[in-house]
Amino acid sequence: MEINEGLSLLQLIEKSGITATNIAVAINNKLILRPQWETTVLHDKDNIVVIVAAYGG
Repeated sequence: MEINEGLSLLQLIEKSGITATNIAVAINNKLILRPQWETTVLHDKDNIVVIVAAYGG
């Protein structure tokens, strides 16, 4: 997915259609807490990892 410079992490999550519940996000190997998503600005070459919690038995 192409990301525009200056996009916030929250905007990226909303744009990508990812359900924002039960996920964790790291940028460049640093966990970004949910309250920081709106103010975390993405930059060229950022390595973004989204981890989805799965439930099962």
